[in-house]
Amino acid sequence: MNLLIESEFNCSFDLYKEKVQEFYEQRAGDCLKKVEVLMVNENKAYTVLDCSDFRMLSKLLLSQDLIKWADKNGCKDKIYAMAPLEKE
Repeated sequence: MNLLIESEFNCSFDLYKEKVQEFYEQRAGDCLKKVEVLMVNENKAYTVLDCSDFRMLSKLLLSQDLIKWADKNGCKDKIYAMAPLEKE
């Protein structure tokens, strides 16, 4: 399943990207094939994920340490499922 996470935050983009990459590499590597973090501006990013187990990822995203980090850094996420358009 391809996912897009739209994130807005109060910290710098560099700190956000570092935290996101660290999180996915250390804790969610088993359910992800690809992670790309793209800067929209200094306080907004899009993260594109190729996820093989959304239930597992959901549990990880709701972990207390991640919630605390998000609260501390004013991070708000919107998660979208993506699918390729079919040719007619």
